[in-house]
Amino acid sequence: MRGMTQHLTTGERVAWYRHRRGLSQEVLAGLVGRTADWLGKAENNRIELDRLSVIRALAHALDVSIGDLIGEPTLLEWSRESGRGTVPALREALMDYRLLTPLLG
Repeated sequence: MRGMTQHLTTGERVAWYRHRRGLSQEVLAGLVGRTADWLGKAENNRIELDRLSVIRALAHALDVSIGDLIGEPTLLEWSRESGRGTVPALREALMDYRLLTPLLG
């Protein structure tokens, strides 16, 4: 799902996942012990989601990882922009015997 939400803010991701789960603001806010007014402000970026405990509670209630919610890149994602800095690069290095030969003597 990260590709679909990569250009969104954390608050916008909360709204996106909330809609995807079919939850109202009132229900999600209740699940995390907040008010619907607070959640609306968070989703519209009028307040910042900067406490890990709140982000963790939202991620749990939305059934997503914290990384998905905050838009953290993952090593499993690869694109032309990520170049050789991901799992394919690691796999290539491990499979290339020429890189291991100096280590083996």
